[in-house]
Amino acid sequence: SSSADDSRKRTKIPPVSVLAEQLRQESSESMARKLAVLNVKVAKLKKVEEENVTLKGKIAQLEAQVTELYNRMERSRKLEAKRKERVQAQQNQRRGDTSARGPRRADV
Repeated sequence: SSSADDSRKRTKIPPVSVLAEQLRQESSESMARKLAVLNVKVAKLKKVEEENVTLKGKIAQLEAQVTELYNRMERSRKLEAKRKERVQAQQNQRRGDTSARGPRRADV
């Protein structure tokens, strides 16, 4: 333990108040650096959040367009089916084949 005593004598240890002040300064510098890093991260996240909102709006618009297109296709398909039905009925009428049309009331 004499070597430890020798090293303590050679290295002058500053008083506790000086050490505490150094620690406080290092701590506040470290905190300031961490705070700066966190502020940058927050700014990036806010930008990402704004982009997210924009993208959500675009997605909603596209979904509405897809729905509209699908509805148009459905209407078109139904109209085409009705048209084919009418054409078939007319052809059947010309041939005099009423069985294909099914039972109809005379007053229609």
